[in-house]
Amino acid sequence: MGNCDTNKDLQASPCMFCGSDEGLRYYPTDVPGCVLFTCAGCVELIRSENWEDLIERIVAAFAALQPIPEDGEVAFRQELKSQLQTLTTWDLPVM
Repeated sequence: MGNCDTNKDLQASPCMFCGSDEGLRYYPTDVPGCVLFTCAGCVELIRSENWEDLIERIVAAFAALQPIPEDGEVAFRQELKSQLQTLTTWDLPVM
């Protein structure tokens, strides 16, 4: 990951994983100027590389907004697992 605008004036949005707005951190991405906002709970799961619990948290948050068809949940979980493997374990606090 790299080349990202780490400007402290960035507007925080809810956690991109679970939708929470508590204890937000931002993670730089490979896209210049693009960051992912993540809550304290998800940050802890990322730091500990607890991918299964993070996937459960994401699935629960998504399901609270929109039901996930049973036949689509397996594929959804597999895609999440694949995407999560690209995260780094460092973070910067949102000021």
